[in-house]
Amino acid sequence: MGRAEDGRRVYFGERSVAPYGALAERTLVPREEVWDVPDDVTAIAMGIAGTGILVPLEAARLGPGDRLLVLGGTGTLGQLGLQLGRHLGARKVLVDVAGAPVTRRDRQRS
Repeated sequence: MGRAEDGRRVYFGERSVAPYGALAERTLVPREEVWDVPDDVTAIAMGIAGTGILVPLEAARLGPGDRLLVLGGTGTLGQLGLQLGRHLGARKVLVDVAGAPVTRRDRQRS
C-alpha cells in the first residue's frame, strides 16, 4: 500500500519493476497492478484480504472471457474476489452465498 504520484492511496501487487521492491521508498508498478483504496480502509486490511484472493486469481491466470465461481461471496475475500474477477476481465462471475448451490438458472443469468 502506498500513494500514487497524484497523492491517491493505492494498493499495488507484488510485480514491482526491478530493482525496486515493494518495500522501497519509491517503486515502479505496472498500472494494471494498482487499485485505489478508500480513506476508511486501513493498510493492514488491504494486505491481508488482498493477498488472500489476488494470489489464487493470478495462479489461475484469470483473464478476459473466463468464468469465475466465488464461494462465500458475501465475505471479505469473496467481495474482493468478485471485484478483482471483473477487473481482470472475467466474462461471468458466479457467487455461492450461504452454501446455496449455484443452479442452472443462476449460471444462465450471470
